[in-house]
Amino acid sequence: MIDLGEWANDGYRIEGEPGSADRMSPEELDAAADRARELEERQRSAKTNGARRRR
Repeated sequence: MIDLGEWANDGYRIEGEPGSADRMSPEELDAAADRARELEERQRSAKTNGARRRR
């Protein structure tokens, strides 16, 4: 399930050019997935830390 509000505010983005994943090796796909997970975790952490500071 996705958050439609987040989707409408461009919170979900597909990186790269359309079809670019088809040209990637398995190793490149794994590396890209790792980078995406790390970015998501950093963004989630920043939101959590920001919420703590406001209290």
